[in-house]
Amino acid sequence: MKRRVVVTGLGMISSIGLTLADSWNALCRKEIGIIPVHSPYIKAAGKIPQSFSLESALENTQQAKNLQNALFIDATIQAIYDAGYAPETESEQVKCGVVESLLASSTKDLFEPLISSSFDRQFWLKIAGGIAASNAAVIAQAKGPCSSIAGGLQSIGDAYFTIKRGEADYMVVSGGSPEIDDNLAGFLNGMNILSPDNEIRPFGRERNGTILGEGAASIVLEEFEHAKARGARIYAEVNGFGSKFNVKLEEKNAAVLKASGNEEFTPGIIFANGSGGEEDAVEAEIIKKSYPNAKVSCIKSSIGHLLSAAGISESVIAILSLNQKIVPPILALKDSEFDLNFVTKITKHKEKCALVHDMRFGTHSSAVTYSLLE
Repeated sequence: MKRRVVVTGLGMISSIGLTLADSWNALCRKEIGIIPVHSPYIKAAGKIPQSFSLESALENTQQAKNLQNALFIDATIQAIYDAGYAPETESEQVKCGVVESLLASSTKDLFEPLISSSFDRQFWLKIAGGIAASNAAVIAQAKGPCSSIAGGLQSIGDAYFTIKRGEADYMVVSGGSPEIDDNLAGFLNGMNILSPDNEIRPFGRERNGTILGEGAASIVLEEFEHAKARGARIYAEVNGFGSKFNVKLEEKNAAVLKASGNEEFTPGIIFANGSGGEEDAVEAEIIKKSYPNAKVSCIKSSIGHLLSAAGISESVIAILSLNQKIVPPILALKDSEFDLNFVTKITKHKEKCALVHDMRFGTHSSAVTYSLLE
């Protein structure tokens, strides 16, 4: 029997909101969480509000005490509570799994030991992203598949196929960005991908790079019959996933088309990567060739680039957009050279399918589609 995959839980924390509801409402109010910062490498970043409690988020976990881990756990708890499911029996727990999307837990912990005369034997426990996946599994009471190597939309794709294959009925997918410090900013600035200004201009003629953001997001995927049997609220169905790495434009385009599953699911809304860099031109061409009439939005100009959490946060917002019948606008899009249906103001819609597209700085193209259940 064909196994369908649906979304039953969502969570998010960002520079514009400490909860998913706060982040969504702020997006719809066109708020921007990117603020000036003191750094030799960058002028601005999407910083988490100081009211966020790192200690509270990491209470009763084995996580290293840093911001990325705290954000990751907070978003995961939001999504699990939202899904309203706690596996109780051993047979239920082995069908529940976790996929994480994280960079090293702390850039400070990553670089300092390498130049220190005394090497901390707990070094890898401090920076290893897999520790976060382990704690997420404990919170979700999951004893099934657990992955700590995927990123962004790839992690959603991994969880999607895990359920499709029958290896799990319930998967928690979470991602978190590292704290923005001079180590991270300096490294990425050396790659010439960061903007020297204080705003991201996605798809704009004067775009000159992206801006980092702090945040995390989590999404719960579940087998349809499993969700239906327990009376779960179903936000959307996952229709498909496509991914291509370091290939020609035509193949990146094929990855986007594959994500649609079949012709029945034509996305009316696309939440684009929109990082404000050179790759925006490639992404615009992909969208133009694949779905030229779709409404196009993106959220990085509001909250910054969440790196390993970007694709998950964009998926969360895309799913809410379908449910709320509203598309939050692209901010700071003043003059585009691309002929696409960009959403520049709050837009009501009747679309039933949305696509999320992510690009890893021009090399890795991934896409996931979601649709409302009829």
